[in-house]
This record gives sequence, C-alpha cells and structure tokens, in this order.
Amino acid sequence: MKKKLTIENNMLLVIGIAAAIVIVIGLVAIISWQHKPQLDAEPIVNIESDPLIEQQVVFDDYNVLITAKSLTVSEDGVRLRLLVENNRDQTITIPSIDLSALNGIMVDASINCTVDAHKKMHREMLFDSSQIKNARIENIKTIQFQFNLLEQTEAGTKSLYTTAPISIKTTVDPDLVQNKSFEGTELVNERDLRFVLHATDSVRHAALFAVYNNTAENVEINAAIVSIDGEPCENVAINSTTIGTGMVRLIEVEVPNNIVAMSAMSSYELQFDVTSPSSDIAILSFSAILSI
Repeated sequence: MKKKLTIENNMLLVIGIAAAIVIVIGLVAIISWQHKPQLDAEPIVNIESDPLIEQQVVFDDYNVLITAKSLTVSEDGVRLRLLVENNRDQTITIPSIDLSALNGIMVDASINCTVDAHKKMHREMLFDSSQIKNARIENIKTIQFQFNLLEQTEAGTKSLYTTAPISIKTTVDPDLVQNKSFEGTELVNERDLRFVLHATDSVRHAALFAVYNNTAENVEINAAIVSIDGEPCENVAINSTTIGTGMVRLIEVEVPNNIVAMSAMSSYELQFDVTSPSSDIAILSFSAILSI
C-alpha cells in the first residue's frame, strides 16, 4: 500500500522546533521534532579512539590471497590497507565494495584494485568521510564489507566470485556501544522497515533520512522526485542504494540544481520504493512532501 506524508519544516532555522503533519490512511497527526543543524558541507572525521586491527587473511580462494594489514584514520576518511596477492595467470580486478559498514551502520567504501598475474600490490579501501560524520561514528569496533572478484581474459571480463560478508574486529573496547538512534520525524515503521527524517539543509535543498532494515534480507531503496509544488513532474531519480539486513543507513537526498532553478519552488514530493534484490516486487512504497 502506498502512503503519502506531508512534512512542513521551517528550513530557515538552523536549530529550532518544527511540526510534521503526517497523513496515514486518512488520519492526521501533529508530531513535533527537533530540527538538527544543517548538514556539514565539508565534514571532518573525528574518531576518538585509535582503532587497531590484527593482521588477518580476509580472502583465500581461486589462487587469490587478500590480507588486511592496517587501519588508518585521517580527516578525509578511514582507510583499510590490504595486500592483494594474485597467483592466477590472468589479471584480477575488484571494481567496487558492496554492503560496507562500520559498527553496523552502512558507510560507502571505494577501492581501486587491479593486480596483474602473479603479482602482489597494496591497495586501500576508503570509507566515505561525510557518511562517517553524519552517522556520528567516534569509535570503530567492527568493519564489514563484501566484493565481487573479476578476472580479465582475452574474451573479456568475467566474474570469479562474490564473497559473503567479511567482518573485521578492531582492538577498541568491545563494551563501547555505537548509538544507532537517529532522532527526527518517523515517516514509516512497518514490514520491519523504519524511515526517519533526521536532518535538513535549506541551502542545498537536501534532507537526511535514517533507514532501519530489520527484515531478513537485503533491500534496495530508490528515491525520486515525483512532483513540485503539487504539480506532477517527470520522475527524477536522485538516490538508489542497498541496505544490508539488520543494518542502518543514512540516505542523503539533494534536489538537483536544474530543478531548483526551474522556479521559486516551495515544496517537492519524494517517492520511496523498497524492493528485494531478488525480485522487482515492491516491499514498501510511500511518498513524503517536504516544504522549503
């Protein structure tokens, strides 16, 4: 069942109280929520504890050996240093990192990894600094990720193997608890999926949503603008992402500049569609109208 929610914010306030009018199946409720400071344009990672990892093998198959060597924290992000040993007769590639998370909160990670046959190279996996900042991660206890290993042949590129989730624990005190509660306006909480409007940015016409996936599988989320000032428009896809089972992800949605420049926009409607990666059937679909 599709739902439509109306969120009215005083976007000019940096910190203040706003009201959310939530319309669910014909019922209207007024909910107060604490408006958060504007999102940082250039966030700086602030990890309080120095996380260390023991050198460990994270993948050993198909004549490929990958060892996690160290973890480095700097202002521009968190870097996991890997030693990749290719004992195959063909060049291998790891094009991207999937379902990456720190402390159970999903944080995008990237890697540039191509290793020639019978060579070994050090490569770094970089976790996105803005997402670390938005998630308020100050200590790193666990690192999780998976990847698709590719091989380059004369006939082209082929997939060798997709790993199961790989988990690495650091030396940070295991009793430290990561705060996964992101306050704001709850938009939807059903079918083991919860959406919370956590923060907004009036300058960039952006909004930050906390999404909790308590289902038994990974889910895909697509967000699109479907109307402006109440007038339907051609759907503009602005975010598509996957959330691992049992994980939390902060999704930042920003209205494209070409839409902002079209008119003196006062509101826009976001539609969220949640599907299973194994099918195109929608698990949940709803929309939210944000007033600027």
